[in-house]
Amino acid sequence: MGKVGGKMSNEKKSIFRLPVEFYTFIVLICLLAVFSIASNYRFLSYENLRALGRLLPDLGIVALGVAMLMIAGEFDLSISSQIPLCSFIMIQLLKLGLGEVPSFFVTLGVGAILGLINAMITIKGRIPSFITTLGTMLLWRGVLYVWSGMMPIALRPYIPERSIFEGILVSDIFGVPVQIVWFAGIALVLGFILHRHKFGNWIYATGDNEAAARAMGVNTTLTKTICFMIVGTLCGFVAILQLYRIESFAAT
Repeated sequence: MGKVGGKMSNEKKSIFRLPVEFYTFIVLICLLAVFSIASNYRFLSYENLRALGRLLPDLGIVALGVAMLMIAGEFDLSISSQIPLCSFIMIQLLKLGLGEVPSFFVTLGVGAILGLINAMITIKGRIPSFITTLGTMLLWRGVLYVWSGMMPIALRPYIPERSIFEGILVSDIFGVPVQIVWFAGIALVLGFILHRHKFGNWIYATGDNEAAARAMGVNTTLTKTICFMIVGTLCGFVAILQLYRIESFAAT
């Protein structure tokens, strides 16, 4: 009886030891059911799902980078200012006639530099990232408000009517918004790095115990710096997605 009872107890324990992603998925299904019933099933309509598919990747892509940064033991509050600042830089480059592709890569580079600045202040200044990025959030917002005059700028005059680049970023593929494809692709790449690459081990080690990670030979400064720069680069990418989706720059 003791063996049988022990076996049943172990089976119960194994059920509750399922990955946290499983329970998150169950909660998601429940929420979908509730909202669908409450809206007379309009929530799951193609039009609504398509609208969500165009909107949610803007948040999801940045969240992927922030998740890696949090695993490394840091945080970034300045994303709410980095995104519109990169959007403004992108449209200014287009106004100067630089072209869509060069402007795209320059904007990504600006995002990476913003992340590098956060990393240098946090690591070299020994300041908690919460304080650092709260300060840079307000700094970049002030710079943006003064620089742009808080005036909206339409995108359409500065890109071709049927822009191939626009089609790559914000079009539909078989009725599915391409932003979802970008989100899935970035998630796969970052997931591979985090779970299957040596750098992912560095991230986990740095976030778990930075002193022990350094003792094992992990370059924790480089690890955190790269994670900050990943967040900044993704902010630049999302800024461009938003600019093309809305077809306008907005400082707020």
